[in-house]
Amino acid sequence: MGQALDTTRPGERVSEDRLLPASVGLSRIRDEVDALLVMVLSPGFHAEGLTRLAARALERGWLTAAFAYADRRCRIRPVPQARDYLLRAEASHRLGDWTGAADDARKARELDPNDPLVNQMALRCLEGAERTEAAGAMISSQQATPAQLAQAIAELDCAATRVLAQLEAGPYEVSGWVSWPRGASVSCRVRETTHVEPFRLQPDERHPLATATRCATQLTVPRRPTMSLHLQCEADSPTAGWERVFEPLEPDFSLPSLDRSRDATVLVIVPVYEDRAATLACLDSLKAQRLPRGEIAVVVIEDASPNPDLVADLVERAGRGAFQLLRNPRNLGFAASVNRAATSAGTGDILILNADTLLPPDAIARLLGVLDADPAAGTVTPLSNNGELTSFPVPFTLNPLPDWPALLAWDAAAANVAAPAIDLPTGIGFCMLVRRGCWAALGGIAQIYGRGYYEDVDLCLRARDLGYRNLCATNLVVGHAGSRSFRSDKRALVVQNLETITARFPSLDRESAAFFRATPLRAIFAEIERQIPPPAHGLLLVTGLPEAHPTTRSRIRTALDAGERVLLLSVSGDDSVPTHVAATGETVRLRSALGEVPQSLRFAIDRPNELDRLCAYLRRAAIARIECLDLQRCPPGLVAALQALGPPIDVLIAEAGALGVPAGAEPNPASAIPDPEAGAPGDLRPPSWLSLLRADDRILVSDALALAATRRALHGTPAAWRIDPKPRCQGNASGRVRTAVATGSSTLSVLVPVATGAATRFLLTLRAALARARSDLQIVVVGATLNDLSLLAGGRVFVTGAIAEDDLGRVLTTHGCDRLILPCRTGLFHGLEAARPFVAKGVGYFDWSYGGYVAHPGDLALDPRWDDHQAVARILDWSLPAATPAAAASEMAS
Repeated sequence: MGQALDTTRPGERVSEDRLLPASVGLSRIRDEVDALLVMVLSPGFHAEGLTRLAARALERGWLTAAFAYADRRCRIRPVPQARDYLLRAEASHRLGDWTGAADDARKARELDPNDPLVNQMALRCLEGAERTEAAGAMISSQQATPAQLAQAIAELDCAATRVLAQLEAGPYEVSGWVSWPRGASVSCRVRETTHVEPFRLQPDERHPLATATRCATQLTVPRRPTMSLHLQCEADSPTAGWERVFEPLEPDFSLPSLDRSRDATVLVIVPVYEDRAATLACLDSLKAQRLPRGEIAVVVIEDASPNPDLVADLVERAGRGAFQLLRNPRNLGFAASVNRAATSAGTGDILILNADTLLPPDAIARLLGVLDADPAAGTVTPLSNNGELTSFPVPFTLNPLPDWPALLAWDAAAANVAAPAIDLPTGIGFCMLVRRGCWAALGGIAQIYGRGYYEDVDLCLRARDLGYRNLCATNLVVGHAGSRSFRSDKRALVVQNLETITARFPSLDRESAAFFRATPLRAIFAEIERQIPPPAHGLLLVTGLPEAHPTTRSRIRTALDAGERVLLLSVSGDDSVPTHVAATGETVRLRSALGEVPQSLRFAIDRPNELDRLCAYLRRAAIARIECLDLQRCPPGLVAALQALGPPIDVLIAEAGALGVPAGAEPNPASAIPDPEAGAPGDLRPPSWLSLLRADDRILVSDALALAATRRALHGTPAAWRIDPKPRCQGNASGRVRTAVATGSSTLSVLVPVATGAATRFLLTLRAALARARSDLQIVVVGATLNDLSLLAGGRVFVTGAIAEDDLGRVLTTHGCDRLILPCRTGLFHGLEAARPFVAKGVGYFDWSYGGYVAHPGDLALDPRWDDHQAVARILDWSLPAATPAAAASEMAS
């Protein structure tokens, strides 16, 4: 985003018509938000200013303004936080947009499931199990207010959760509140080893959680060295009560010595809690592990698993000598379990292994080979489908666990490439080999992260501080299901521990972001993918547009919804690759739209043999159909090579540029406004790519306007026509708000799906013309521009930020947009049909069909040869009240 144009001098009040949507003028806020508006116009404080303004508008009841600011904050960087989605949910809920509010409540809970305000909104917006989960999180929160707790208790007031409590253990006492139904008696049993101390709770009618239907009291009991506490309504079964086992004041880490593993070269530690099938598969994969020299010892830690079948299997296998089994008398969590096993078992290097992993043959030998090759190596982590920094094939993503044959194929390819190990900011503990000397120097895993998450990162960063390296073994791919033990609790645990790790290592986020930008594994991934047989794909989608372009995204989604396996061949390069590492020349990227292999393949097709290698790979992928977007941007050699593959080629017309109009062509500012009655000009020639089509190739169009423009441009050229289904959009039946808050002034929306210089210049021209016309017409830019803050600073214009097609209905309707303009002359026909259901009075667009497209009542068809001033003059005639255009014309003429 460019620099803001700060036109406010010190001490000067911000203009009353700036920034706020039409429903709220600054005259109603005056001094109280002047400082916030200046903050919004400052690039360094823009995001924070939006959040504060949204909260202030909600306090005052200005709902459309609150939605506008919160909505923009949710669409820009830095990445929005849970409270940002919470503000938008609150505004949407109070505007009557139940669906939008529920969507935002879910996003907020994904980001921070522990926040009481987020869970309070979830209780208002969500249903069923989602409400119950939010209420349970509220009960567990130390930050929840009595009113929020009462709301959660009311939600959970059912037979299965009759006794509710929040008790925390301090060094000297256990204290907190207890709530139970009126008419019931609650017994409390405090157990210390074998001694049980029972007593009955007495209700406190003055307790803030006491209601007409539930009793409540404050409970305080002395802390014992080891203790558990059980609460139960006396008429209920024991399973219907509330129970908690508290950590001992002086943990006992004594375990029997495991002498058999003393001389092992590698000690494998596998903590086990849940998921019987995944655990047994992991243990089976360990059977095939061998070392060229030395032995492997396996220690399985059963961490008080609630699954009796899993426990029975572990006991039976350990009895047969498959591994050594340790059983914790209570659940200690990942870190404490691993530390106890490492202390009690052996002196060899330590492999920490999650119970939901699958090891290919000789995996441990390859990990050990990387560790032994570098004396400075402290930890070694393999590649994995779910390895965070080492995830393959989509980096930094939880890729699905492949089946066993596919995993073996991935691993064989990695072993054949045999790329050197690379440095990581931190290892990942799903499968991490730790040098014993490094482990001893660190004193094991820090036990400050509760049940889990980030303790592995902590260990690796402390190792690096001692001079050790954290390496990635690029010659090995380990399968990892992920989150099998914690399941739905994962996000809550991550959020809970994130503050701890960030406070201990403030540079972690910055270093991880630098690793992400540098993409040091991408070239290795590409070499691995070249050796993996690709799955068969029905469709090859060739695009000269960026992958993030709305047309590209829409076509991918349409094909996937139709059940097609899509390979995307991008001629425009890859926006995710930094410019300093991007290839030069004509480089194309090939990836699977389903997230499968391939994801990192690139071919420099202007170099010898590279185009042949691309075609050979496509033949292996068994392409059945090819569809080209923006064919005129594809190199002729590539088009010829694709034709030689054999499948028919369909050409999609979604932009005027595909019809022979040069991309970015400037209109003639000196031309007079053509007479609409004069008919269409006849100077367009059929595009050059038309001669490349064969008899079985087709021309596809995105909507009715594209069809009309294509028929005119091709001058009746024979072709097999097909109109694709209309793009999906949010109809009135979706539950969105249907009528916006009355504003007293008109709103003109300008749809900008892609930020371009032409669209930004058009908006500046439109804003200037409105200022000369002295109109109160408000402009809402639905999308992003090249300089959002500059447009915001000048007043009259609000910019929503980048928007997906699915969000059009929500944004247009909530802003109360009367008319919509599509300012792009050469592209994005599909935006017209997607937005039309949400615009009250008509849509303005540049009509390349010159009347061939049948306009709807209230529409404005603009001649694409007009310059911005000519188009804006006609837009003002169309959108302003009857008395205003003449004044505007007079101003413009003078």
